[in-house]
Amino acid sequence: MKQSKILTALGLSSLDIQNMLMNGLTMPEIAKKYNITYISLVQAFKIQKKDFKYIFIDECHFAHG
Repeated sequence: MKQSKILTALGLSSLDIQNMLMNGLTMPEIAKKYNITYISLVQAFKIQKKDFKYIFIDECHFAHG
């Protein structure tokens, strides 16, 4: 996937933004942190999709009883 020029200039990737979102930051907070406009951030951000469709759960972590 082609990286946004805005994110590249900031030394970030869409995955970095996605990680910040998962850690509880909002898009306006991220924009303010990097001193860019909210609209610029939204336009530059492309969600990173995973290649797999299923989540495998390790059954050893579940107690039966």
